[in-house]
Amino acid sequence: MRRANAELLRAATHTRIEDLYRLELQQLPESAPRSADRPTTLVLGGTGDLARTLGADTLPDADALLAALDGGAPTWQRIIVDATGATGRPDTAVHEAIAEALLLLRGLLTEPRLENTELTWVSGPGPDASPSGRPELGHAALRGLLRAARAEHPDRVLRGIELDGPADGSVNRALQVLGEPELVVRGADFLAPRLVRAAADIPEDAASPLDPDGTVLLTGGTGELGRAVARHLIGTHGARRLILASRRGPDAPDAADLARELAEAGALSVRTVACDVAVKDDVAALLATVDAEHPLTAVVHLAGVIDDGLVTTQSPERLARVFAPKVHGALHLDELTRNQDLKAFVLFSSAAGVLGTAGQSTYAAANAVLDALAVRRHHEGLAATSLAWGLWSQGGTGMTAHLGQAEISRMRRQGIAPMPVEHGLHLLDVAMRLPDATHVPIRLDLAAAARQLDEGAEAPAVLRSLIRPRLRRAAEATEHSDTLRERLLPLSPDRRTELVTGVVLHEVAVVLGLDDATSVTPNQVLKELGLDSLMAVELRRRVAAAASVSLPSTLAFDYPTPAAVAGLVLTRLEFADSARQDAPSDDPASVLGWVLDQVTPDDLHRSGLLELLVDLARRTPAHTTTEGGQRPTEARTGAPHTAPRLEERSVNDINAELDALLASVGDEAL
Repeated sequence: MRRANAELLRAATHTRIEDLYRLELQQLPESAPRSADRPTTLVLGGTGDLARTLGADTLPDADALLAALDGGAPTWQRIIVDATGATGRPDTAVHEAIAEALLLLRGLLTEPRLENTELTWVSGPGPDASPSGRPELGHAALRGLLRAARAEHPDRVLRGIELDGPADGSVNRALQVLGEPELVVRGADFLAPRLVRAAADIPEDAASPLDPDGTVLLTGGTGELGRAVARHLIGTHGARRLILASRRGPDAPDAADLARELAEAGALSVRTVACDVAVKDDVAALLATVDAEHPLTAVVHLAGVIDDGLVTTQSPERLARVFAPKVHGALHLDELTRNQDLKAFVLFSSAAGVLGTAGQSTYAAANAVLDALAVRRHHEGLAATSLAWGLWSQGGTGMTAHLGQAEISRMRRQGIAPMPVEHGLHLLDVAMRLPDATHVPIRLDLAAAARQLDEGAEAPAVLRSLIRPRLRRAAEATEHSDTLRERLLPLSPDRRTELVTGVVLHEVAVVLGLDDATSVTPNQVLKELGLDSLMAVELRRRVAAAASVSLPSTLAFDYPTPAAVAGLVLTRLEFADSARQDAPSDDPASVLGWVLDQVTPDDLHRSGLLELLVDLARRTPAHTTTEGGQRPTEARTGAPHTAPRLEERSVNDINAELDALLASVGDEAL
């Protein structure tokens, strides 16, 4: 492999940089849609200043809220959590701050009396929100947490508003802005985060930031991605001395083989060290072993763990497990290397904290902290590059090894495609030479994301500058203009059930990553097919969008089969009332035909009407014929109908019973 130099890299990057983005705050135009509604509002927590500014009710905490609801208080339409005072905590306490927010968010989301209530957090500045350049890490973590929760609850309004000044009338104006889940308020200006393509040119004097005579520390260095980065730093950047730190160190699988491989590639020194970067003393002890003749000149922080799960199932303990290596490791490295002349301080973050990934709330929060830390270091004149990576095409032994075909397919539908490792390493080279503190290297399939929009999904707000709904041809628009309800109206109950079940089976197959809907039967239990909680979220969203109905968050668990889901959809569409409105009212023959088209034989049998109709038909005088000279049953079947005798009744008796039964079972049978 030929070693790159600045000239070659500049030539390569004067063209468009594929798959490299950055997050930019863009000012909203004055024409941005706003609401004139004045929802009933409650402010939770804070000093009371925000509540007074908004003229809202106030309660100190969630316990007081639940007590008020239990006492019969009306449900507020909007709840605002006042987090403006949550500043000044030491960085090492960031996980305690976000754990409190997690518990509050979890409680609000799972309280059934608040299922239609808008939830908004108002906080101080996060990354890039403040000209001071010293963002509160807790506010950054909150942003990542809310982004993930929003992806899991697309039907809920979950907002975050960051203030760059005191809470004044601008907060109320920000609350009126429609369709923007995140806003930064700077005076009279409202800004929203948007993902944009990174600048293509590398500065003329940009060379490799790595010093061949210095030492490079890689945390998580024995993992699959750490090994690839180590090889790349040697082959492309000329690194010669590496320290590969991990929890297991030399006991990691194939660690000795890796050291030999790196030595053969040109490394003069490779040390594989066991170190828990979440423990400050362990990090300090490791740094003390660096050879003074070859001081530490670069840090690449890859260490991390994931603990996926819906935000309503997360806990402070699970959050702490994710924050330990990722956040506390980065904070220890930041603090303990400030007196060293680092040329590179690279943090491997995740796009989960930027886009908001369902099921990764704690991971999103942790990685948002890394991005904020990089911004802080950059403003302080220290080396800092945070890379919020998308999905890597790894070999199945890294943190994404648990992802199956269904999970990969879901991410592809959302517009996220796996990135080849070699291309990702090229983007690492480019980002290390660009002046910005944060980048988002991610392979986006924007066409797939646009298709999600067509299917009723909400694109993450940060992608709005990149995604536009595709234009439909007139014929295509006509084809899809009829709603499911309109398609169902003229059908019989059997055909309605068949059509809706087919729709549900199709969505189940898509979510499970199956080839087609024939792979699933209506009465199969979804959980036994491999449907997990994240898939259940997507299934609910897709079925709700296809049917244009609201469905419960526990859909896949309360209605465990496709047939049960289809039954709920039919119930939510309320076809009984619509069917009665469409019934003819004048011509008895038309009424009878319409009834027989709407009601199945099983419906007639269960209601007791079938036996009465048979008896009535048997007692109908023989001279009653159709215009073609046939009795009614002969006209439909071509043969006389015989029926068993029932107890003796007059025709008037039977007619009276039919009238009563039709009146009593009409709502159920029709």
